[in-house]
Amino acid sequence: MISFKNKYLRFFIAAMAGLIAAAAQAAPAGNIIFVTGDAHIIRAGSPLPTNAIATAATKNAIVNEGDTLVTGKAGAMHIRMNDEGFISIRPETRLMVQSFIWNGKEDGLERSVLSLLRGGFRTITGVIGRRTKDSYRVITPTATIGIRGTDHEPHYIEPAAPGEAASGEPGTYNKVNVGATFIRNATGTVELGPNEAGFASATPGKPPVRLSVLPGFMRNAPVPLGTPDRSGALDDEGGSRKQAFMSRVADWVDGDEDRKRLARLLLRFSVTVAGSGLDLNIPVKEAFSVAPPGTVVVGGFTAPGVSENGGLLVTGANDNLILLGPTNRPLLIAVPGDGFRYSRDTAPLVDAGDARINGTALNWGIYAGGTVINENSGARTPQYFYFMGTGNVTGLSDLALPGSANYNNVVGFTKPINEAGQLGGNVLLSVNVLFGANPRVTAYNLGVQDAMGRNWLAVLSSPSQSLANFAPGGGGANNLNVNCLSCGGAGTGNATGYVIGGANRDGLISSYGLRSGTATVTGAVALK
Repeated sequence: MISFKNKYLRFFIAAMAGLIAAAAQAAPAGNIIFVTGDAHIIRAGSPLPTNAIATAATKNAIVNEGDTLVTGKAGAMHIRMNDEGFISIRPETRLMVQSFIWNGKEDGLERSVLSLLRGGFRTITGVIGRRTKDSYRVITPTATIGIRGTDHEPHYIEPAAPGEAASGEPGTYNKVNVGATFIRNATGTVELGPNEAGFASATPGKPPVRLSVLPGFMRNAPVPLGTPDRSGALDDEGGSRKQAFMSRVADWVDGDEDRKRLARLLLRFSVTVAGSGLDLNIPVKEAFSVAPPGTVVVGGFTAPGVSENGGLLVTGANDNLILLGPTNRPLLIAVPGDGFRYSRDTAPLVDAGDARINGTALNWGIYAGGTVINENSGARTPQYFYFMGTGNVTGLSDLALPGSANYNNVVGFTKPINEAGQLGGNVLLSVNVLFGANPRVTAYNLGVQDAMGRNWLAVLSSPSQSLANFAPGGGGANNLNVNCLSCGGAGTGNATGYVIGGANRDGLISSYGLRSGTATVTGAVALK
């Protein structure tokens, strides 16, 4: 149980009680534009907080001044504030809209105060705080967070109950993505700039500090930022609201090309294919999150006469972009270096699976359709787009450690897709990897039975291949010798793959594409 002897906590509870007494004057602050899992609203005026009466949060529900937003272990909410700000609430969070005043214009009366009792959220501030920055605060039991910018992620860990362990050192955390913020308590203030994080301990007498390493609980899960159908809400006569929104977006993305691209995605993903004269808008139809560094996807697409496969790694240093849906499956993939884009759009998921290799979660699936853009061939609607991905790739430093591995236990695979567009069959695969200064794939033995019952065999066309070449995928670096026993004999193929599981190197994911005459088969597989 939390001790009420902490003066900051007593002040915080008193402030909440005062607001509840004034609940009759509560005004609308925003509305819920996306909700998933265990998510509730404790309305202003409900009892505090242990025995409060909560109602289930629903899309389009109004959030009032004085309301408390609560999420469980699998819950999340996206809130659009009336000043055009956005709040993305993480699981296991309790956040109160303590004060919100917005009269539709910057008149000096605007104010936004959020009280964070547990968990965390990410916010892109709207008009409030954009110019009159003293009008915006986030209050926790141990500190106050103010802004000098517009995109940040507060988090509060409460002291653990007896017999329980906290997810980190109790106190207030804050990470800045764009702009600047400060954390202040009774003993000091720390200023934070872009890509910096700070901490104010729950232990009295300790001033806030800047962190040299971002805590794991703040970087493990992608932070939801996307919302469905946002563009329609901004379209009005003359596009004035849309124009105003984009001008505010410009404030928080200035000087950061990756965030400029993400800001465009918040409305609609726009792509111009170089040299083709094609200007195509691809709408992002679902709520999405941005895949963090360490995310990797293998897969490809099929179309009449076409079968392509490859891989994509997000490192934070490259421009690769993956948007993940609520189940962590890719909704959009962008590879600026070679002009490739894929958007699910409204394509149905016709095959899906999830698994764990020790502590590494992965998933796979097949979309029937979507939109593929390639600088060489323009835009097309594929027959299928297949994928397998995880957020825990093994980094270069871990691959360089001595050792070897034989991955031969199939954990899961996408249903093989043949040239007739049929899904089904079985996959067997064994891959040997030699780690060290020049990590290499020394064996790749693939057996596939497709939906027609045809049996395919494929092996490396050379004794070993560099893992660095194997990872980017496709092309001649990863050639396979192929034999289809019942569809034309010898053929060609290629494969790509990544070692996964972080430093443990627990598994491998791979995609493949095989051809014999006019017959083809393609898919993705996971091994441990």
